[in-house]
Order: sequence, then structure tokens, then C-alpha cells
Amino acid sequence: MGGGIVQARDAISHHSSISEAQFMAFTQGLDQCASPMILIGADLTVLHANPRARAVLNERILQFQGDRLVAGRRLENNALQTALLEVCDEPSVVRLSDRQGRVTMVISLQRLPASSMPDTTIVRTIDVRTPMVLSATTIAEVFCLSPAEARVAGELLAGFGTSAISVRLGIAAETVRTHLKKSMIKTATQSQAQLVAVLARGSLALV
Repeated sequence: MGGGIVQARDAISHHSSISEAQFMAFTQGLDQCASPMILIGADLTVLHANPRARAVLNERILQFQGDRLVAGRRLENNALQTALLEVCDEPSVVRLSDRQGRVTMVISLQRLPASSMPDTTIVRTIDVRTPMVLSATTIAEVFCLSPAEARVAGELLAGFGTSAISVRLGIAAETVRTHLKKSMIKTATQSQAQLVAVLARGSLALV
């Protein structure tokens, strides 16, 4: 496997409680997933990346550097490495942007249960440059939002700010803010960043 990712025999040397056969069976399962998935060890070494993950990596946004997963922008890479170090059972979310500051990728990190793969983290990515990750209808159904709230929430998840959403949807900026406030109340979030995190988790659960 290219990109500096460690081979299976080296990967399981970090996990004495699992066999090579168990590791291979687990990673083969990842390879069948349509979503981009990357397996990270406790020492932040990339143990495995499924074909979909290798296909979506962009050297300016997210890449393999040796046997590590790194973000192209320094501040975002700092946030990514911190999130990897502090990962827990609940998923955390990191947003990556391009040189123009537009969010292009949402990453979810979550520690795997010790029973399946001890001391490892699963990384899932959503490339938000693709068409709407979740349709407005699905967002409305999953998060109990009105159709208008769901459309605005979807635009926010795609990386657009209040002004851009206003233009794209042809509604007043104040209306955008009103819909976002209502969406935050319904999702029990306190900020737009938290709302994006909740939406991203829902997206990752459905892809």
C-alpha cells in the first residue's frame, strides 16, 4: 500500500491483543465501505486507508505524509493532530478549508471499541465540494427541522456563511440567521460551529 502507510504485519505489532487475521478481516470490511475511512493507531500512525479514502485525499487539504495523516494548512493540521490525540468514544469533528478559506472537507474522528480494534481511531471524511451531503428533505427528517431551516442548515454544512447563503437561496441575511437560530434550538447547539458538528455527524451516519 502506497503513501507511507504501514503494512499489516507492522500495524498489528502495536496491537498484541489481535491477530494478523483479525486485522486483515477488519480492514477488508473497511475496504467495502463507500465512505472514505482511515484507521489510525495510538501513536498516530496510519494503519490503513480504504480505496475511497485514498481517492479523495488532496495534498493541499488532507494528505499522507510518511505514515501520518496531515492537513495542508498549518493551523488546521494543529487542530487535526490535537483531535487525534484527544479522541474519545464520542465523535469529534474537524473542518478543513482551502486557501480561500472555504470549507472543503469535514472529518469525524472516533475511538473504536476495544473489543473490535483496541487503541485505534477511525477517521471518516466528507468532501463538501460534492453536491449536498444530505438533501434538505433528509436533514429536515433527521433533525426535525422545517424545510426552510433544513435548506439553510445544508448550505451551512457545505461551508457557506450567512451572506453567501442569503445570495444562494435568495432570502434576507436576517432570515438566514433566524433559521439558523431555530435550527440550533432544535439541535440543542449553542453556535454555528456546534450545529455544523451535529449535521456532520448525521451525515457520516447516513453515508
